[in-house]
Amino acid sequence: MEVKLSDLKSASMSEIQEFFKEKSVFITGATGFLGHVLLSKLLRSCPDIEEIYLLLREKKGKTPTDRFNDLLEDEVFKIIKEECPKSLLKIRPISGDCLKSGLGITAADKETLKNRVNVIFHVAATVRFDAPIRDAAHMNIRSTSDLLDLAHEIKNLKAFVHVSTAFSNCVGRNVVEEKLYDSPISPMNLLTLVDTLDEDVLERITPGLLGNYPNTYVFTKAVAEEVCRLKGSDLPLAIFRPAIVISSQKEPIPGWINNVYGPTGVVAGAAVGLLRVLYIEQSSKANVVPCDFVVNAAIASAWSVGTRDNELEFTATNNEATKIMTKNLTSDSFQNGCLPKTTISHGNISDNYSTDGNIHESDFKLINGITTNRRCDSKTTKSNGISLNNSVSVETTKKIPVYNFTCDLMDKPFTWKDFMKNNEIHEPQMPSSVSIWAYSLLFCRYKSLYKFYCFLFHLCPALIADNVAKLLGKKPKLMDAYTRVHKLVEVLSYFSTREWKMTNDNVHFLWGRLSEADKQLFNFDLNSIDWTDYFRIHCVGIRQFILKENVDTIPEAMKRRKKLVFAHYSLLSAITFLSAYVLLNFLRRFIPV
Repeated sequence: MEVKLSDLKSASMSEIQEFFKEKSVFITGATGFLGHVLLSKLLRSCPDIEEIYLLLREKKGKTPTDRFNDLLEDEVFKIIKEECPKSLLKIRPISGDCLKSGLGITAADKETLKNRVNVIFHVAATVRFDAPIRDAAHMNIRSTSDLLDLAHEIKNLKAFVHVSTAFSNCVGRNVVEEKLYDSPISPMNLLTLVDTLDEDVLERITPGLLGNYPNTYVFTKAVAEEVCRLKGSDLPLAIFRPAIVISSQKEPIPGWINNVYGPTGVVAGAAVGLLRVLYIEQSSKANVVPCDFVVNAAIASAWSVGTRDNELEFTATNNEATKIMTKNLTSDSFQNGCLPKTTISHGNISDNYSTDGNIHESDFKLINGITTNRRCDSKTTKSNGISLNNSVSVETTKKIPVYNFTCDLMDKPFTWKDFMKNNEIHEPQMPSSVSIWAYSLLFCRYKSLYKFYCFLFHLCPALIADNVAKLLGKKPKLMDAYTRVHKLVEVLSYFSTREWKMTNDNVHFLWGRLSEADKQLFNFDLNSIDWTDYFRIHCVGIRQFILKENVDTIPEAMKRRKKLVFAHYSLLSAITFLSAYVLLNFLRRFIPV
């Protein structure tokens, strides 16, 4: 039975609701996909929450106030407006920017947060996996450092949840445990570099900094966890690592999603006939989780860390590995003017390597000169927006709980083949009215073959269609569209062609701690999902929220689909007949009749 917001006030409070009663919450990234769901959930399921502060920045000519007003107009908050509009009055916008030092918050707003905030959810992150290293470092690392500094000044902080990613520590290992790993680089050294070097130099050395990391997002998220270890061990801090987040199962609206990143974009591209080839390992686990289950688990983790005992929990981490260090390399390390490929050393920028396996000597000297002049082994060091004034020894502080919220929580995780096929099943019942071709998707596990198929099934038709469009005086669109599609598939391919085992003991323990009431209100048990029904909801959501098509267009879309399917199979038949004809004529030259 659906519980209305108006009923929650009169009902007895669950433990999580009681925890958030009369608490003030601060959320970064509230305008993003996950932030939307988190804000909505807190307003809907924690009716006695005191207030919610949102960090909002100016963007695309819109002021923070404009963006706040736009946020409230989103369909996510429709149910709140209808059932309990006064809840929206609890939202307090704070002008700031995670890309700026100190989060761009004014002194007055900072005082307000210090005096009133009890719970922090740090959700803000770069949405571009290929973001420039400077932007990714500022957004993911420096903002985390600045927020932890602020947290140390908050008078009555109960919980701080840092939202990371399940893939932040996947490089070089097959099993990812719920623990903190050594950082690929010193946070201070990286921030010193991005604030010192020019854009062209940064772009040139970025592959060397990343090493085996697939993109700047995963790389900087890994480094941000090191910031949490250095600055947050004496705070009520939890690190929450969700897998690939997809559309909602139930809340705030079934199937809701507002972006085309990841698997959602792939399904949408295939649905409109744009995507015909996918680079993927079909047998690998599809490490995807619905956004509402992610948010419920994040809220529960805040409750857990906010109510845990204050006894010290000691870690067995090597103290030397937790120090941020810089190793000096001499010119004797060079061979033929280049630094040889080496393993990535904790806290050591100079040991990373570039695309060709080397950092050239001129870049190396520049990097080494910057980093060795900014030693990071002092607790009072400060450099370009990150200070270690609040860093603490791991040996004398609490262990930071880590939660891996991944598909491994399911008894039987499904594969990427299952994921795509279950979406494909629903396509005939709800086709898109903007399709350019019939649904036809080919899976490929070999990159070279994938590129050949892309040329054959994507680029060749796009070139023909765009040239015809030019002749007709229309704007060519397909080549640009395929540039974006191929970029999306390339980003996803690192995760769709590999598989990891991610332990979930802490999440299982967290679920076991929940009362029956909280298990109903904040359900994050992935085994409770009817996945057959979920995929139907997923397709409905893509059609409604991504393609912006309502149910009234389905009859016309089905007529369009029949024509496109007929054209598709007619073309295949023609190609098959032509190929057979050419082959027979070729064989006649060598085989006597």
